[in-house]
Amino acid sequence: MFRNKLFFIGTSKRHVPFIRIAQRMGCFVVGIDKDINSPGAKLCHVFKPISIKDTDSALQLASHYDVDACVTVADQGLGTCAAINTKLSLRGIKNDTYDIVNRKDKFKDVMKFFGVPTPKVTYDEFPVIVKPKIGTGSNGVVKLNTKHELGHYMYSAKNDNYIVEKFIEGDHLSVDILMQGGITKYSLMQDRYLEHDDCYVDSIIVSPSKYFKVSPWENGRTDILHTAEFVCMAIGLMDGPANVQFIIDKDGNEYVHEVNPKISGPYGIECHTYATNTSWFRDILKVALGIGADSLDYNNIVPNACITFGADKDGLYYRTRLSSAARPIIDEWWWKETGDTIHKFKTVKDSIGHIFIMGDDVPEITKRARIILEETKIQYIGGC
Repeated sequence: MFRNKLFFIGTSKRHVPFIRIAQRMGCFVVGIDKDINSPGAKLCHVFKPISIKDTDSALQLASHYDVDACVTVADQGLGTCAAINTKLSLRGIKNDTYDIVNRKDKFKDVMKFFGVPTPKVTYDEFPVIVKPKIGTGSNGVVKLNTKHELGHYMYSAKNDNYIVEKFIEGDHLSVDILMQGGITKYSLMQDRYLEHDDCYVDSIIVSPSKYFKVSPWENGRTDILHTAEFVCMAIGLMDGPANVQFIIDKDGNEYVHEVNPKISGPYGIECHTYATNTSWFRDILKVALGIGADSLDYNNIVPNACITFGADKDGLYYRTRLSSAARPIIDEWWWKETGDTIHKFKTVKDSIGHIFIMGDDVPEITKRARIILEETKIQYIGGC
């Protein structure tokens, strides 16, 4: 006899660990994905070839099976997930929260109301960051250095569906957080090193952040973690995961520039589970089901890093030549059952791949990550 019924929006490779854990928890799994050959499709008790963006069909199926929870780890499925949670009164992201995080102008208004600093909107102070008003993640985000570049962008844009913010020089970091009933169960603070050039953006993400120290509640930047928690409550996300992204300027001031109502990065929750020695998969499902989630022991965090390769708006990368430094790193990654070390995608909007790195201390793995990033070569279709 199944104890709970879980609805999965998406049955791609990243959903496979969730589906397997849900089955071990004794759950009946209903999944949807437009790809009938997706890896998780055959693992579901019920699978229907429905697009994760088809809200009406997904809601009809979820209602038919009277599901107890709905989850996704895909950006494209968040709106559908929010609609199902709202209509069926399930835990997790709701329509109001999704509307805030999906509209960058509305998000800035909410943060201003609650007194949370965000980057200043400006058309005169350069460089600037230009973002689409609608959407989550970093798709379509560009850095412009002069008024001429901004003018060309505005002239070429098909509409005014973008927002222009002052570029803040400083440290980029993010807090992945798991809330349950308005209380933080897990949080993982990470540094984000962004490598810009004319064609694409590569990034290195390192856990834990240099601001984290040993115990965040004793000698780290406790204000950052408290702000992340406050932001989640301000946007109405009382149950579920979120990724709150910060910039810390040269004077130590913090700015929140984005919130994604899911765990960050294409490397997914596998990296978090390794870093914290705690099952983020299991406890995200527990939160969705209303089961008490565990609390994180911050003394057991294992330093690690992830290199992410991206595609530019004009070209699709089709081959990555790994440096000699990268090859032994691949052999170290042990999470074989949840995916390959290097993931390749087929669309310009997705990252082309990422490499996981583990080590004994943050400076050492950061150095290794930078060596790999500098030596790894990417060929691409298109140009800048």
